[in-house]
Amino acid sequence: MDRILLIDSEPAIVQMLSKSLERNYRVICCDPGQFLPLAQQMQPTLIVVDISFPGVDMLGMLQSLFMAGFRCRIVASARYVGHYMIQSLHKLGASCLLQRPCTANGLLQAILDIMLGLEELPGNHMRRNANNLLLRM
Repeated sequence: MDRILLIDSEPAIVQMLSKSLERNYRVICCDPGQFLPLAQQMQPTLIVVDISFPGVDMLGMLQSLFMAGFRCRIVASARYVGHYMIQSLHKLGASCLLQRPCTANGLLQAILDIMLGLEELPGNHMRRNANNLLLRM
């Protein structure tokens, strides 16, 4: 079963995503202090991360994992999307970057598209192009 590691600063989003995904995926929710060791231990298929988690350098944590040779798909969201963040996520191979505030349903749709490989279907070219544009800015 594919594993999804979820870290988000909004409990309502964590609850909705984990409840919606747990039927088909093993969903592990964690706080920032557990993130690095848990990611290395469980080797998730996908990390869903709130980059703008208050008081925590989540981008730095992702970069630490990457430097240690860790690779997986990433769905990131952030309140402020700047050039440095976009470039950094692009280098990490992030699949999607959503700007907050975003709806939990929008985040769920992005996760499902990536997990099911739907982001590669011809009908989803607009979304893929928008995500690629964000990540390449």
